[in-house]
Amino acid sequence: MREPAEPEARSAHGEEPLPTVHHGRSPGMLYDYYGFPDETYRLSWPAPGAPEVARRVDELLESAGFTVGREEKRGYDHGTFVPLMVAAGAAGRELGRRDFSGEIMGVAVSGFSFGTAN
Repeated sequence: MREPAEPEARSAHGEEPLPTVHHGRSPGMLYDYYGFPDETYRLSWPAPGAPEVARRVDELLESAGFTVGREEKRGYDHGTFVPLMVAAGAAGRELGRRDFSGEIMGVAVSGFSFGTAN
């Protein structure tokens, strides 16, 4: 399988009021879980952010009719780093990320539209 030219992760863990695109250059880690073995809180995903990809994602979502939020501080949550560690094992590659809003997660048609704004 060919690697995407501009990888992007979509996470339902951001809980933002709007679909939110991460524009930071160096996301940290967000251990948004509890009760797991100590080693799971030492996992690292040192992939840099992708502000250029984020700008393009903003454009695509806005052209599809979405109002888009922007943030630069949130770290990679387990909905981002765990699947990528398992599937790709390619930490270090630039990575774009967008978070679904609770509003979009509750409406199937909007969620589908959000996912197809590419």
